Amino acid sequence: MPNLNLVTWQIRRTAAGKVPGRTCPRCRRVGEWSAVRERRRLQVLGTGVGRVTGRDLIACRACGCALPAGWREAQRAPSPTPVPA
Repeated sequence: MPNLNLVTWQIRRTAAGKVPGRTCPRCRRVGEWSAVRERRRLQVLGTGVGRVTGRDLIACRACGCALPAGWREAQRAPSPTPVPA
């Protein structure tokens, strides 16, 4: 039986600008990032079905890792002193 893709996602990503440098969690490089706008729509038999959903991403230019636009770099190492609750 052939592998038919009856249901797929139509994904369109467009560049929206540049973002200042930060550390990538995947490749650990500090460099420039690209702002990306992603649009996604469900396709059944090649025809768009349902509504278009969109989200803003930032992508590392070195490795292509894409993260949500509100992502902030995590603290590198935990504090050696306990934090009172």
